[in-house]
Formats: sequence, structure tokens, C-alpha cells
Amino acid sequence: QLQINTVGAGGGSIAWRDEDGALHVGPKSAGARPGPACYGFGGEEPTVTDANVALSRIGPNTSLAGSLVLHPEKAERALAALAGEMGISGAVSMARGVVDLAVMRMVSSIREISIERGFDPREHTLLAYGGAGPLHAALIAKELSMSSVVVPRFPGNFSAVGLLMADAVQ
Repeated sequence: QLQINTVGAGGGSIAWRDEDGALHVGPKSAGARPGPACYGFGGEEPTVTDANVALSRIGPNTSLAGSLVLHPEKAERALAALAGEMGISGAVSMARGVVDLAVMRMVSSIREISIERGFDPREHTLLAYGGAGPLHAALIAKELSMSSVVVPRFPGNFSAVGLLMADAVQ
């Protein structure tokens, strides 16, 4: 049976400051509704998706799921509010910190399930899937000194297809 580990650092993961002033990403998620601030459905807390939009890693004219128009100004507003709480200058600087922290959480999780179990990531290919997985794949691969990344044709559907094809086990 395949062991699966999850990381609370996906696109909807909320960036927040703890009482000591440290930045965190996840595990709490904005979900699809209200979703990230940039979705325009009322979400106000900054997310990894908002950070990617503010950094133009997701273009302002991108429509997600074929019809969801993004609102970069709402992403920037949410990130600027958190930046102000943390004494950081501006939404873009905050966005960089959010993406960097999300990537480090993903890298840490990969290390936990590979290096600590005797597998060297440098000898493997990173499979990037999920809605935001391919956005972070190059950064993750670089951090782990991996030389190759594979992105499935429909990365957002890859997890669901795997679930649908898996044998039911009780």
C-alpha cells in the first residue's frame, strides 16, 4: 500500500503571523469559497495563490478553471495588510516570503519521506501536480538538487485521477 503524506502549503493555504511575529503558511486553507483574496469571493486572508498572483507568477489575465477571473489588486491588498502587521515593506516583499516559506515546507516534507528513509532525491524525478504544484516545482527541485521535473498534461486533475483509479482498501 502506498503511503501518502500531505503538506498544508497548497494554493489556498493561508499566510499568517503568530503571536511572536513569525510568518507561517497553512495548514489552514481558504478553500475554494471564499478562497484566496484574488478570487473575489470575499476571502481577505492572504494565501499562496495570492502571493503567486502578486509576484506575476500567475498572470493577471489568467482565468482559472476556464472562467474564474483573478483580481490582483485584492491579492496585493491582503498581502499588504499582513506585511503591515509584520513590519515588512509592501505586498511584493510579503509575497516573496510567503512563496519561499511554502516552498520550504514542501521541501521539508519531501526530505522527510525520502532522505530520512534512505532515498536520495537527486537520483529521482520530481512529479509536479495539483493546481499550484508546477508553479513551485523548479524552486523545489533546485532546493533538493534534483535535475528533472515532470508535469503531467493536466496537473490539476492528476490527484483526482489517481484517487479514482486506486483500489479501495479497508
